[in-house]
Amino acid sequence: ISPVTQCLFATLSGSNPGVGIYDAYNGTPLGTITQGVHNPAGLAVDASGNLYVANESASSSGTGNVTVYSAAGFTQIGGYTNGLKQPVAVAVAADGTVAVADAYGGGTPEVAVFLPSGSSSGGPRPSLIAIDPSWQAGYGSSQRHRGPGKRKPGCSSCGPATLKGVTFDASDNLYVSWQSAAGTAHVDEFAAGTSSPWTFDFSPASL
Repeated sequence: ISPVTQCLFATLSGSNPGVGIYDAYNGTPLGTITQGVHNPAGLAVDASGNLYVANESASSSGTGNVTVYSAAGFTQIGGYTNGLKQPVAVAVAADGTVAVADAYGGGTPEVAVFLPSGSSSGGPRPSLIAIDPSWQAGYGSSQRHRGPGKRKPGCSSCGPATLKGVTFDASDNLYVSWQSAAGTAHVDEFAAGTSSPWTFDFSPASL
C-alpha cells in the first residue's frame, strides 16, 4: 500500500501481465500498469510514492529487470538492469537505497543493493551484496559476493536455500529471507555498515 497515493498494488500474471492498481480503502480497481511489465514477481513503494516492479524476466531478452513508475500517473520513469538476471523481489529504504533479490544473479542467488547516488544507463551498478550467512558477506561490505545456496551452518539436512525476498525496516536495516528444500527457513538481518547478519531460523512447524 502506498501512503502517498493511498493505492494498493497487485501483480497480474498470465497472458496479459501487469500491475493492478486498487483503492486502498474499498478495493475498487483504478487501472493497470502494463508498460515495461513482464512476469512481475515483486513490488515496492518508496517514500515519494513511486512504484518499483521486479520483473522476473523481460519478454525481449529473457533477463529480468526492475522498472520504476511515478506516483503521479504511474508512468515509467526509470529502472534497473545492471547486474540483474532473475529478480524475484525488491525493496526501497528510506534513503533511496534499492535492494533486489535476484534468484539467478550471475548463476547463483544474490541480493544486489543499489546506492541512491550515481547512475548510468540501466541504473547505478550494484555495489553491495547480502547473501547467505555461511558466505560471511553482508550489507555494508565493499565487495560483491554471491552465494549458491550453501547449507546453513549446523544444519546438515537443510539442503540448498532458495532466495525468497528482501525488505528494509524504518531504520534501513536489510532483511533477507531464504527457504530450504527441506522446508526450513531463515531470515538474515543486516544492519547498515555491518558484515555479519543476525539469523532467525524457522522450522516447518513454526511457519
